[in-house]
Amino acid sequence: MRMNPDTNTSFTASPKAADDRRPLLWMGFVVLYVLPVLITMFNASLTRLVGDDYSYAIIAEREGVWGAVDYWYNAWTGNYSSSFLQTAATLLDPAALGWLMSLTIIVIWFGTWWLAFEVALLLGWERPRLLSFVTGTVLTVTLIDGLPNIYDTLYWAAGGIAHVVPLAGVVNFLAFVLFLTRQRPSMLQTAAAAVLTVPYILVVAGFSPASTAHFIVLLVILAGLCLRFADAQRRRAALPLLIAGLVAAGVALLIISAAPGTDIRQSRFPPSPDLLSFVSMTVEYTLAAIIGEFVLIAPASLLVMFVLARWVGYRFHSGDGTFTHQNRWRLFGGVIFTGLLLIAASFSTGAYAMSTFLPFRGFTTPVYTIVIVVAACGYITGVLARRRPRRPGRLLMVIFAIILLLGPGLVLYSSVRQSANMIAFNQDWYAIQQELQAAAARGDSEAQVSDFDFDLGQVAVKIPLNDDPDTGTNRDLARYYGLERVTIR
Repeated sequence: MRMNPDTNTSFTASPKAADDRRPLLWMGFVVLYVLPVLITMFNASLTRLVGDDYSYAIIAEREGVWGAVDYWYNAWTGNYSSSFLQTAATLLDPAALGWLMSLTIIVIWFGTWWLAFEVALLLGWERPRLLSFVTGTVLTVTLIDGLPNIYDTLYWAAGGIAHVVPLAGVVNFLAFVLFLTRQRPSMLQTAAAAVLTVPYILVVAGFSPASTAHFIVLLVILAGLCLRFADAQRRRAALPLLIAGLVAAGVALLIISAAPGTDIRQSRFPPSPDLLSFVSMTVEYTLAAIIGEFVLIAPASLLVMFVLARWVGYRFHSGDGTFTHQNRWRLFGGVIFTGLLLIAASFSTGAYAMSTFLPFRGFTTPVYTIVIVVAACGYITGVLARRRPRRPGRLLMVIFAIILLLGPGLVLYSSVRQSANMIAFNQDWYAIQQELQAAAARGDSEAQVSDFDFDLGQVAVKIPLNDDPDTGTNRDLARYYGLERVTIR
């Protein structure tokens, strides 16, 4: 958290020449990077009750919000924050879940932008506002592309609330810590911020063990870096918040672990492995997830992130990179090792509680970590290139241009395809709701409804609406609308 050591040199990047192509470049950026985020927000807004959402809604109507949280804590899950938010949302209009997920994407986008801005000021970038917007947007697009199953992560509320909402809380907390360190707060202001951190983190850390374990390890690492590298003024501002957050996150994890519902849920999986098997599985799942991201899921987007970060480091870093060059292997090693620890922290919870991979929705925080690590390594590479600046050849420029178009172009294409699916799902959902409400109003005990053209329940939670009244979605629909049986025609 120390200001950039390379600022004591005379090297400065030459200002970017204004030309007639700049409006076209901005138009291309908006289409390729901003538009995918906006389309994803629109898609998420079409989310409605699916799968487990109906169970939350049924218990909420019967027990009320707090009674439902108590029910789930004792019967199924200790994730008290996700139980509360899921329960409260299901009592509102059916569209509330969709707007909640759309808002979550906005908060992550804003938080990433804010965090990038604080880092830009810390490192002394030129044009920090512009660069932080560009960097934050590309980071967000890369995260979206890196989700193994976007339907059960951003378009299914139960999955998104448990694993995406806490990421929004963590990113904005980190940005706030950096913001506070540059405000020169008084001891009273710092104390007040630390006190407010405790309830905030108790909420953020109460959504899922995977994100909470990741957050605890992150706070330990940041506190250690703060003690080792930050100057006295920044240390006094940041360390109380990090310690308060660490204590609150630890308490939250204990609350989740102590829940009777946690034991009930865990009993449906194999017993927790011995220490050697636990470590082996954690390492295996961590490496498999990382390799999958780079090889199968988002190779183009991650390459774009690396290239952009390298360009930012080369073009806008303040200084000639002497300090970075002298410590290059420590920086690369520290960034990569930290990333591995954080990703492993998330997957360790799945290895311990389920002896298997986390569900794809649980990959959200690890994927975000991978994106940040790639960006950091790209930035360091760009700073190192400043020591021997040279103009890239025409062929290399063409390759870069293809990469910069390919990554976001694929995300844009994918998000448009998802829109068609989510629009079809949303229309069918309301049509089925009308049929079930009409059957209940007539006093019927059972109903046959039309099928989904695109069934979100199939791709998100593997419980589609079908012709068997005893399967998950059919049974939950019948209970929710006061019927005995629901099937498809």
